[in-house]
Parts: sequence; structure tokens; C-alpha cells
Amino acid sequence: MNLRFLTCLAALAAVLVTGCGERSQSYGRVDPDHDDVVGGTGTESGDVRAMCDQFCRTILEVEEVAGAAKAPRVALLSVDNRVNDVTQRIDADLLLTKMRAQLNQSARGRLRFLDRANVDAIRREKEAMDRGEVTRSSAKALSGADFFMTGEIRSLSKTSEAGQSTYLVYAFRLVDSQSSEIVWEDLYEQKRVAERGAVYR
Repeated sequence: MNLRFLTCLAALAAVLVTGCGERSQSYGRVDPDHDDVVGGTGTESGDVRAMCDQFCRTILEVEEVAGAAKAPRVALLSVDNRVNDVTQRIDADLLLTKMRAQLNQSARGRLRFLDRANVDAIRREKEAMDRGEVTRSSAKALSGADFFMTGEIRSLSKTSEAGQSTYLVYAFRLVDSQSSEIVWEDLYEQKRVAERGAVYR
């Protein structure tokens, strides 16, 4: 009786150790340029990086930026996320944030971005300076935008017993704030298929 109990206990311990060992190997850091084992048909980190690389490269080639005598000032507008499957939706502003950071690093002063997200705090600080409550080096007006950067994401999805496929189109543009002319626009497309979908957040 005791021998049988000990044998069962040893077998159970071996299964638990093996299971824990396998589980620990399934976690870890992954190269963001490569797809992971989770799968899915939505936007992956590699897509975000490739898309932003492409957009940042082409935006710096447009005449209104490359040929500008003074660095244009750009304000970000929200991205219109029209992905029809809620499980495939991406934080669309992630794309704008990465593009802004990447352009600030690589544009070498050829573009200036305006921080409209914190404009209320900036305005309060400016008013405090005007009242003499805090010091300032020189008087400056709040900058206006020469261009707005925005975009939209659209999708076409289908599901069957065989699996799921999703076609995604990302269209981003730079719009003249005075004339409403689109001075730059670029597209990034992707299509993925999978046996099962994944929820993106």
C-alpha cells in the first residue's frame, strides 16, 4: 500500500516537474520584428515597425518637408480605426507615437512636432510666466501647426471552418492646416491567415 502510494506520488511529481519545465520555456523575450507563437491575423509588432520605417522614410522625401526653408510644425490627430473585427483592433495612436519618436530621431530637425496632448499645462505655464510667477528666458507664443498628421485603418475579414483571414490597409497622410491639401500619403497593406484568431489589445 505504501509502496503503491509512493510510486503514484513520484509519478505525479515527475508530471508536475515536466509540465512546469515546459511552461517556463514558453515565456521570454521575442524579437519584435518576428511573429510570435500566439498567432492571429491582426497587426503584429513587426508590422508596426515595418510600417513606421516605410512611412518615416517617404515622409522625409516629400518636397514640402525636404525642400522647406524652415522646419514645418506638425500636430498629430487621432487615427480613424475602422477595423470591423473588434478582436483585431490595434491601439491606433501607437502608430503615431512611434512615427513621431522615430522622426524626431531621424529627421535631424527637418520636422517639429507640437505637443497638443499637454497644451493645457503648457498654456497654464505660459500664463504663470506672463504674470511673473515663474521665470522665463524669452517670450514665446504657442506655435501653430503647418501640417496635421493623421490616418485611417480599414479591414476585410472572413471566417470559416478552415480558419480566419484578415486583410488590413493602413493609410496615413500629412494635411496642410491652411489649405486642407494632402501633401503626403502612404499605404501599408497586410493579409494574414490562421486556423484560429487571437484577441489584440
